[in-house]
Amino acid sequence: TILQTQQDVSPEKLIDLAESFGASSVLSDISISAQLEQVIDEPKTAFGLVLNANLPASRKNQMIALITDRWIEREGTDNCGSMFREVYDLFTEEQYQWHMVVSKISKPDPKEAWEQLLTLPLNVQKMLNDAVFEVWVEQDPFDAINALTDTEYMTSEEWELRVLYWQWARAVSDHLLENISLIPVDHRSSALRQVIRLKAEYYAPEEVLDFIDQFSALGIATKDATDAFIQSWSKTDPIAAFEWIKENLEPDSWERNFKMRDVLTQLARQDATKAMEIALQQPVESGAEYTVIGELLRQNKLDHGLSLLPSVREGARASVYSYAAGYLIAAGRLPEAINLADDFTEEEKFSFYEGLVTNMSFLVDNDDKIAIVRGMDDGKLRSKLSVSILRTDGFLSKLTDSERELLSSFVQKGTN
Repeated sequence: TILQTQQDVSPEKLIDLAESFGASSVLSDISISAQLEQVIDEPKTAFGLVLNANLPASRKNQMIALITDRWIEREGTDNCGSMFREVYDLFTEEQYQWHMVVSKISKPDPKEAWEQLLTLPLNVQKMLNDAVFEVWVEQDPFDAINALTDTEYMTSEEWELRVLYWQWARAVSDHLLENISLIPVDHRSSALRQVIRLKAEYYAPEEVLDFIDQFSALGIATKDATDAFIQSWSKTDPIAAFEWIKENLEPDSWERNFKMRDVLTQLARQDATKAMEIALQQPVESGAEYTVIGELLRQNKLDHGLSLLPSVREGARASVYSYAAGYLIAAGRLPEAINLADDFTEEEKFSFYEGLVTNMSFLVDNDDKIAIVRGMDDGKLRSKLSVSILRTDGFLSKLTDSERELLSSFVQKGTN
């Protein structure tokens, strides 16, 4: 308030005053607001001023809304096509405020706005169409969807069209069952998936599942929708989601194991002990133990993850221990990582080390790999591991010439 009243103070003194109060951001806001008053009737200049200003996003949004309202007040929206083109030229797609601008321009007559948008180049349509369509769907969803189906809009742009059908399905979600036929067959399953994600936030699980079943009865593929729901359900009640999976999906099936990963991932974040208990009930080849311990490691709960390693079953040990070893090495605990394989069989040791040096490159650098190989007493294992590293590097080309030469010197004759 003090700064705003200093009308007769020089800019230099105003800056000093703002800094003394720790209020440089306030001064910036005052300065931009003053400049905006001078150019607000020139949309291109006004938008550029605000977009390039050092202001909080919320304040930029307010100013851009003000510019847009003034623009519409002065010029109307009869020539909204040219306004859309100007928005496209001024905003990048990442400068999300364009969506608000286009929505405001479209609101008086979204159908006319859509028709004018169709006269613009394809790249302009692809950036702006969802904002125009969203406004139209809010006002007249059935007129809006007819614009897609009657004119075969963007049939060659599969992704663009799919997103528009998603918007429409979400808007009419409470009446989607009786209107699903308005969506072309190829887009019904993905549109239903979007609606299920929305309903999962507000409806009881049994209601959502019953909703899905009604679409299944119409012959609509519901696997994607069910997957989306289980994923959401796992976040709020992983135990209940687990029980549903156990009762409804074929034991040992790929689909069951895939959904189980979602449940175990979420449960590991809430109750790792319970997650591991469930993981040990699953087939070894399902990778359940890997899912639980891996999630703990990714959540920076390294020692908690390590504490669960002794319970990992024999058939899963090499991959799970190798993954844990990568995180130990990243934490500067290389000797501990190596010791994890002490009681492994020869076959397990090779799988452990091979996974560590070929699959964990995002954590284990070349210096660590060389240190691991150099420190091995077993010449045969060292030879096989060197071959694996060299073979992988044939695709990645990350090793130096001296590192390749050293590893090559470890390779024994006849090693594959």
